[in-house]
Amino acid sequence: MFQHLSIRTPFDDVALREEFRQRLNKVPGVEIAAAKLALRPGFPLKVLVDPDTRNTLIEQLGWFYEQAQVDDSDR
Repeated sequence: MFQHLSIRTPFDDVALREEFRQRLNKVPGVEIAAAKLALRPGFPLKVLVDPDTRNTLIEQLGWFYEQAQVDDSDR
């Protein structure tokens, strides 16, 4: 949901959204094009069947959560 993130701190920074996109693309079976950075791309849920793939996604979502918790004064 990059479209919705684009108006929310800290993901209103295009560089941070791009980093998240690249991190998501590390998940096997997930391929989000750079052109989708302002849209609402998805990926096939079947990629979550594999436990290792699922864990990779959880790691990337953990990074996302950490970024969302950072106070603006910490940037």
